[in-house]
Amino acid sequence: MTPEQRYVFDATGYLHLRKVISGDELQEAQDAVDRYINTPHEEFPDGFRYMHTPVFHHHSRGFAFDKALERLLTHGATWPIIKELTADKPGLLRGSLMLDTHDCEYLYLHSIREQDRDGVGFSRDIHWTHPYSDVVYCDFFNVFWYLDDVYPGDGGLLLIPGSHKSKLKWPDSISETMEKNGYEYDKCCIDGSFPFGIVNITPRAGDVVIASDQVVHGALKWKPKDRGRRFMVFRYAPQYMLAWMNSQDIELPQEILDRLSPETRELLSKEYVTHTKEIVDRPSVSIS
Repeated sequence: MTPEQRYVFDATGYLHLRKVISGDELQEAQDAVDRYINTPHEEFPDGFRYMHTPVFHHHSRGFAFDKALERLLTHGATWPIIKELTADKPGLLRGSLMLDTHDCEYLYLHSIREQDRDGVGFSRDIHWTHPYSDVVYCDFFNVFWYLDDVYPGDGGLLLIPGSHKSKLKWPDSISETMEKNGYEYDKCCIDGSFPFGIVNITPRAGDVVIASDQVVHGALKWKPKDRGRRFMVFRYAPQYMLAWMNSQDIELPQEILDRLSPETRELLSKEYVTHTKEIVDRPSVSIS
């Protein structure tokens, strides 16, 4: 991480990296997600599945569908950040292709801390800066690769910058106010009238957003009817915490593993804290 990236991530809880991929690299990724989205569900390769939740069209295990998407897991622009945030113990929890369209609903504001209060208990030292060295550590974070342009007024990602540092209980009044006002999701999309402190992130195709799961986040209802919001979302955690997570995507079926490079399988592997993965020693990880 650069000193600037490190400071901004520590202060706000997220980074917005612009134009990470472009040209042929972006086009290959866009073509790959189109193939996944347009494949009839009954013709999916073994191990892949689709679910239409109220919020998203969810295409699971998207990183394994095509090498153009698998390569994003350890892309040179994000790999050093992933290594630093996991203290050189990187692990991949899951990676999905998401499609947001006008028939999807909004995603309510939340963070992993609310799950902790409900007794899930997976965030511990989830986000801190070491006092004696210039590094940042984060137990759980998401990397969003955007494959479509998002413009002000479209909808999409909401964040409360700096909320990962809050020691206060999430006030129900914020949620109640937003719900009472319609979130006013339609109105917010048009004039940006969000409650104070909430921002709408509008990346362009090829941008990447890296966000701590401690940051309060959600999504506005998607407004355009002639285009959607396609993005890959990869969730990372330290390798020794993978076994703690109750996720259906952690234990991948053999059909999926057989499609992956040795480097990706190592990234997915659950290891003790004392183990250093071979891929960590590489300045970049090439997946072919």
